[in-house]
Amino acid sequence: MSNKKASIIGWFGQGAFADDLIGAVTEEHFQRLGYETHSKGWPRKNELVKFMSSFDDIIIGGGSIICPTRMHPINTTNIWYPKVKKPLHLFGSGFRKESSLLSEHEKRLNGYIFSSLSTSWLRGYITEKELLKNGIKREHDGFGDPGILFKNTNHLSPNGPSPHLGIVIRNIPEKEIHYSENRLIHKFFIRFIKKWISVYKGSVHYISFRHVFPELDCDYFAMSYVKSVIGYENQFLYKPKDYLEAANLITSMDHCVSQRLHPTIISLANNVRCVGLDYQFRKLEDFSSVVGFDYWHRTDQLSKETAGKTLDWLSAKDYSKVFCTINTVREKMKDHLKKTFG
Repeated sequence: MSNKKASIIGWFGQGAFADDLIGAVTEEHFQRLGYETHSKGWPRKNELVKFMSSFDDIIIGGGSIICPTRMHPINTTNIWYPKVKKPLHLFGSGFRKESSLLSEHEKRLNGYIFSSLSTSWLRGYITEKELLKNGIKREHDGFGDPGILFKNTNHLSPNGPSPHLGIVIRNIPEKEIHYSENRLIHKFFIRFIKKWISVYKGSVHYISFRHVFPELDCDYFAMSYVKSVIGYENQFLYKPKDYLEAANLITSMDHCVSQRLHPTIISLANNVRCVGLDYQFRKLEDFSSVVGFDYWHRTDQLSKETAGKTLDWLSAKDYSKVFCTINTVREKMKDHLKKTFG
């Protein structure tokens, strides 16, 4: 039995396959490093101090989990962390200042976490100047996202003729963002898929990365709409039963265009040519700045020319350089984790 224990805190089991996959990959890697891990079943507020004190390391991952509109142990950090004082590690992208949802949270995180943080790996919207003010050195740059560790060996056999194009649409509800951008996203996918079909004449596969909560299944509703407009015969909609099936579908594709960060990472880590859309909290921009991935668009800057540019990127002769970079980052990340936690 391991004599080290780590908590893996994240947005797990809440209906997002990508987060579940990254959580599972992260947990598995820490187990390989000799940790006994815990990632599910968090106690009530009055039990958090005793519970968290039982761990040697506390790992919090997934940028969106710091959103104050969600209930999560990190939202009660001011209660338990000053008393626990165990090494705390933050994983993931999405901690950007641009989100008004995070502005008040930023002040609390600086006050209660960063002033007594004893370990190194930080990501996101906290600037270098702010970190130094709290006596913290940032060492994460160049290591990327934990999801980059995921290398899949099991591939499904998708329907339809080859090559296969994977599409992940994280359609954004009107309550979160203006509908005008929603239309831009729809038009982009419609224009791009038409162009891709005209060149490759393969099959198109819409892959939902949402489950559990039907009212949040934006991917599936958007995919149904885009498919109905295109009217192409060799198009298929998938609602995977779990995160492994979703990942297997992504890694079975020849090309992928994803409006989510983690399917983009899964594609790149498995040598699937991919173009990403940055839709929330500048997550993809943050990831790209670390690994040098340039094939992505901002969803609020889509235009008629964007679809053609996407096709050019997927067909680029030097795309293999991206995979070489990703493999280099993966090895650097493994070394970094081993030195920090091994």
